[in-house]
Amino acid sequence: MPSLQLKTTWSIFSFLMLAAGAVMIAFSVIWRAPDPLRNFVISEMDLDAALILGIMFSITWVISIGGFIQQNHVVMGLIITNWALILDAAATIVVGCIVWFYTLTPTKNYLEQWQTADTQTIQMIQDSLSCCGYRNGTEFGVPTGFCATNINTAPGCYPKIFSYADQTLNNVFTTIFGFMGVVIGFFLATVCVVNKRRERERFRKIDAKRGGRGFV
Repeated sequence: MPSLQLKTTWSIFSFLMLAAGAVMIAFSVIWRAPDPLRNFVISEMDLDAALILGIMFSITWVISIGGFIQQNHVVMGLIITNWALILDAAATIVVGCIVWFYTLTPTKNYLEQWQTADTQTIQMIQDSLSCCGYRNGTEFGVPTGFCATNINTAPGCYPKIFSYADQTLNNVFTTIFGFMGVVIGFFLATVCVVNKRRERERFRKIDAKRGGRGFV
């Protein structure tokens, strides 16, 4: 049977795994609320990716609990848990890298988004930030709302968009890669539990053959 220290360590990482999944699911739901700037910076695809990751983490946690509460000589549930953790790690790296690469060329990326955004979205951003157009009012500006009278004098929206996007996306991919620490720690803790159970079961079988209790 795993030691108390090992079981405690495993339980801590198990809780962190569940918490990470809950955080991603919560933010993927909360951030869908109407907010012109946030909805422009964080796409539906980003939120869907966070939701999928959160569900994957939660499923892994459920599998891990099922494996942990099995009899001591049964390790299949924990082995399945580690395969699930490998999938979680791969998905986390992919999502984190996508977000990170997107931050490398923000001017180009957000200009393309601005060009393809509908008039209502651009107006809402202009009104909320008190700006007009992308770099200035003549660059894809919408002369309605705040910009109906200020399109030639108000600053462009890009500096404010970039400032918000830089802080938000940096926090997002830093958090995502931070979850990798939880996945790796949980994987290693589960490996230790599996090895400890296998070791005890091996000694039990040797002990049974000897007809004594010397090994356990």
